[in-house]
Amino acid sequence: MDRWSRWLFYGNLVALAVLLLRFVLNDLYKTYRSLFAYFAAVLCGGSFLTQVPYGTNAYMHAYVAVEVLYHALAVFVVLELYRIALTGHEGLAKFARVGFLAATGLAIVVALAIALLDRNLPAGQSANVHQFLILQRSWDLVVVVFLVLIGLFITWFPVEMSQNTAFGIAGFTVVFFVRAGILLAANIVSLKKLPVINNSALILETVMTLAWTAAVRPEKVSGQVKPGHFWDPGAMDRLSQQLDSINAALGRFVRH
Repeated sequence: MDRWSRWLFYGNLVALAVLLLRFVLNDLYKTYRSLFAYFAAVLCGGSFLTQVPYGTNAYMHAYVAVEVLYHALAVFVVLELYRIALTGHEGLAKFARVGFLAATGLAIVVALAIALLDRNLPAGQSANVHQFLILQRSWDLVVVVFLVLIGLFITWFPVEMSQNTAFGIAGFTVVFFVRAGILLAANIVSLKKLPVINNSALILETVMTLAWTAAVRPEKVSGQVKPGHFWDPGAMDRLSQQLDSINAALGRFVRH
């Protein structure tokens, strides 16, 4: 990692630390526990990796360990965001939770099968690292897809939520999408271009983190928003009725 990349990386960690402090000062860590735990883990994991010599076996083992932790916590973050965003729509929330867990399990099984069967190893890459990257990409894909689905859902249906929840969904989607994009880029672009992509992603992630830090408010004073079709009151009423019907139907389906 060159000096410029290292400073960007440290700057991203500082921005993340400030966001976590804002969560503590505004008591948001009590409501968004999984989200807080995820970013705390990213901060601690990133700080830890800077102390391990890059390119060594110790670094690879440490990297795998922190990435497994990040992805496990990301699953809980998605479940938490679904639960909070769909408060009052228990049928939808339960269906989304079951669907996400099933998709995650299926993605892991498929990725493991591909990893075990794929013998086309890139030059200089061990079989274990190659298999882990395949599993990681599949896991990332499932999380990104469900985050995008949350975003599409709340921009179509008038789901009422706090501004903090809306920022949480948008912020985590961008941050996780950027991280997943870096991983994908590492496997499809030349090594010469990777530092540019990585630095650009770090800048975007840092800007998003700082914007999120400025936007959060205590949950009691955070305003309520209905993103879906807010510009068309008639459509909002019609879609609200559809949302209630879908919620009731999915609630019966999940119970059975």
